[in-house]
Amino acid sequence: MKYSLFKRLRSLSSIHDKTLIYVTHRFGYLTKCADRIPAMQEGQLVEQGRHNDLLKLNGKYANLYKLQAEAFMLD
Repeated sequence: MKYSLFKRLRSLSSIHDKTLIYVTHRFGYLTKCADRIPAMQEGQLVEQGRHNDLLKLNGKYANLYKLQAEAFMLD
């Protein structure tokens, strides 16, 4: 999903006072837009919070984020 479409959906959810749940394994949009990020493992909630707060925890979310970021740095 393009970032512009994601922003539009988020705007519409605010206008109509609705919650937008976005399920993804890509971190790009999450880091810019999410009010709260739930991190799941084997069907269980293991962490939740904002991107920067989850990175500071240095837990599951941070590990996955670093793995994905490293893949882009290798290119």
